[in-house]
Amino acid sequence: MEIAITGARGFIGRTLCRFLWENGIKTHSFDKDDKDKFLEWLPTSSVYAVVHLGAITDTTLQDRAAFDEYNLEFSKDIWTICAKTRKKMIYASSSATYGDGSQGFSDETEKLSVFNPLNPYAESKHNFDLWAIQNAMACTAPPAFAGLKFFNVYGEDEVTKGKMASMVYQEIRQADLNGKVKLFKHGEQKRDWVYVGDVCKVIKFMIDYRCYGLYNVGSGEARSFNDVAACAFKSLKKEPVIEYMDMPESLKPAYQSFSQADLTKLRRTGFSDPMTPLEQGVDLLVASIHACARSASIGTKIGSPLS
Repeated sequence: MEIAITGARGFIGRTLCRFLWENGIKTHSFDKDDKDKFLEWLPTSSVYAVVHLGAITDTTLQDRAAFDEYNLEFSKDIWTICAKTRKKMIYASSSATYGDGSQGFSDETEKLSVFNPLNPYAESKHNFDLWAIQNAMACTAPPAFAGLKFFNVYGEDEVTKGKMASMVYQEIRQADLNGKVKLFKHGEQKRDWVYVGDVCKVIKFMIDYRCYGLYNVGSGEARSFNDVAACAFKSLKKEPVIEYMDMPESLKPAYQSFSQADLTKLRRTGFSDPMTPLEQGVDLLVASIHACARSASIGTKIGSPLS
């Protein structure tokens, strides 16, 4: 089986490539700069499915034209090719499409139109979900597809995300490097934090499953920013120190203070693997960060005499 992956140099993409390789699945990797090359290559390729992770993910960016070009139109192009050449398509949607959460977090198709995304990034993901479902209903869809509504994914390789890294990663780094964590008052905002390894398991399951629709991918449990900090300090064996600050007024209208995945539909597919508890996921990420730091240190020491 051969799979094409877009966004392969991103956080989830890098982890997924390794995971699929370890499970005997050959991957063809593409990233943002490969957009035109990928669209030319895909129609005549022998791949069974496309896992489309490539996207602009900056939730603070206001450039709707950029989101339309890459998150919406590029996704439409891939969909159209997959429909014509009978390839499965699995693509990254987002929990940001649910807006402020007042309409719930159900991934049932009939509820899709009630959600109001809070920023251009979320709008672009929501607009493609709407377009995909409309095309599926019109029988102009790939033979199988899954729009995976990722909640707050965290894990190894997040350094590639820069300022958009998850708050799990950021809180661990703050606690590790500064001995304290800074949070918006009073740290009781809650998110559904899902470990990247679980995301990879869901994607592999969807590669094998005859999927057709939208599916939430989260832990199914909302945990507060204070909970994340407590897990980070415990894993690092440090006394917890948290400083609270006011949230900027400019951020409040587009801030998602609560999210929690409804996993009913995902579980109905037969995906039964347990999701990694936050405590365990934080331990795994702390171990990975420290292992990378040790490797970098050793590399520097070995390389320095030759410099």
